[in-house]
Amino acid sequence: MIFSFKSANLDPHTNSTPIRAGITETLLKLDVLIQGELDRHVPVELSKNYYKCAVDKGENVKIVILPDIDHYKIIEPTSSAWASVVNSI
Repeated sequence: MIFSFKSANLDPHTNSTPIRAGITETLLKLDVLIQGELDRHVPVELSKNYYKCAVDKGENVKIVILPDIDHYKIIEPTSSAWASVVNSI
């Protein structure tokens, strides 16, 4: 999952994540969630649920689910997913 931040209430030095920060209380100002459909490390449902929660809270957020893409392909510039990732952010 890649986050494009406008601003965040998390300290990058504390290894914080949206879940640890309390997603129902402190949503990041996300622009884009990008998820590989075949990701075995982060289930697609996690991103979908985060997206729904953000939308329900009135956040301006977009979700992109890339078919046939696993966890690491979204950060690999030589992968078939890279153009979609760049175009999404």
